[in-house]
This record gives sequence, structure tokens and C-alpha cells, in this order.
Amino acid sequence: MNYKERLEKANISIRAIARSMDTSHSVVSQVLNNKYDGAEETKKEVIKRVEFMLRDKVDLNPVIYDNIGLFIKVIDLGMVNKKFTIDERILLTQVYKDLDKYKNTNEAEAA
Repeated sequence: MNYKERLEKANISIRAIARSMDTSHSVVSQVLNNKYDGAEETKKEVIKRVEFMLRDKVDLNPVIYDNIGLFIKVIDLGMVNKKFTIDERILLTQVYKDLDKYKNTNEAEAA
């Protein structure tokens, strides 16, 4: 299964990847379709971002799970105020997604 198929299956859009990288969706699309003729470093960064976003699980300290609301707020504030580097944004996007999924699963089970 190629990256585009895996992204579709995981319900991750090319635009979401582009937004997380502060680049255009056309660059991401061209890289994924092997049609990008720009810098090799850009190709590597796009693939790296896609791989991060496709990860199934992030192993987090239980303290984080016990304080999910706080960590989600911190990530939100940092993203809005652009306080993170690109690599940090990649990682935190995945962490945020995992925390939110964990939070929603626990809330559903408690209801």
C-alpha cells in the first residue's frame, strides 16, 4: 500500500499534511505522486511528515494521560502561537491526535 492509500485509509488529508508543514498541498501531492522536481530535502521532509502522521501509537507517560486536558491546551496554545519548530509540530500533531483519541474513548466508555 502506498502513502496516498495509507493516508486515505487513516483519514488524513494532503491538505492537513501541508498545513502542518506550512507548505502548499500541491507540493505534498506532487511528492506523493513522484512528480515533484524540487529540492530533495523537501521530498524527505514531506515523507518524514507523512510517516509521523501515519504512526498508529505514541507511547506516553501515564502522567500525561492523567492530565490530558492540560496537555491538549498546551499543544493548542503552542500551535496557534507558532511556538514550535517544524519537527516539534510534526510530533505534537501526532501526540495531540493520540491524546484526543484516548480522551474520546475514555469519555465514551464512562458514559
